[in-house]
Amino acid sequence: MNLKRILIVICLFLTPALSFAEIITFKAKDINFESNNLYPSLDVSKISDIFIRLDSTEVGEGFGLSVNNNIHKVDFVFPNANKLTARGFQKLASSTNGYEGDAYRTITPSPWVFKKLAVQITSQVFVEGEDFSFKIFVVNGDSYLDNTNQVTGDLLLEGSAKLVNTSPRRVVDVLHTRYLDKRLRLRLYENIVARKIQIQATWHGYGVSILEIDRPFAPVPNMKPIGVRIQDYNGQRVVIVRLSNGVDEVETYPEILSTLLDTGFSSFSPN
Repeated sequence: MNLKRILIVICLFLTPALSFAEIITFKAKDINFESNNLYPSLDVSKISDIFIRLDSTEVGEGFGLSVNNNIHKVDFVFPNANKLTARGFQKLASSTNGYEGDAYRTITPSPWVFKKLAVQITSQVFVEGEDFSFKIFVVNGDSYLDNTNQVTGDLLLEGSAKLVNTSPRRVVDVLHTRYLDKRLRLRLYENIVARKIQIQATWHGYGVSILEIDRPFAPVPNMKPIGVRIQDYNGQRVVIVRLSNGVDEVETYPEILSTLLDTGFSSFSPN
């Protein structure tokens, strides 16, 4: 076995132990909540925006591959009150990812009249279009004893909303071709959303749409799209995406181009 092959084997052995955090940002839509009037001059009866920033890390390997989320910061924006920014979230010990999902809570200084607030965010999974719930309550004295799991207090507001992914989309590859004698450009995004690889398709005469391809199963974590190509396969033109974590590479199953375009462009029919 030559030196190059030995190094490859060593890298393959070490790769499953590696993990890299990806920063993901969300904003809320369809916000639905109720508030309690705990202080006469404080008006939190309306919320303009909610912004969530989290670190998402793939850990484990093979069928044991999982995603760990760490909420870095949450901003609540109110039209009639100061903005509330909460950091330092901890996953609650009682959180089991059951019906409501994983709960994350932090105790933060209040931007209003209260001394401290507890902020809780709960979601089954942090992906585009999924629901999350939120709760803010006023901490009663030293009830928490530096333990976010035991904190108690008066509920200020609680509600739910849907997640909208606002993470920057980095383009890692661009492919120019023609289909049905029309110019077609495919721009491959690095980010994977809800286990879907995303490709922006600009098709002359039809417009712009996002095509989605299932991320392939990979025995090691942190696989990112790095390249896209079109080739002939069983008499069809197919799209194949290549992924890598810097050491290993995998490819998606061939996806029929006409089927992807039919799904992405409602005005197009391959038949």
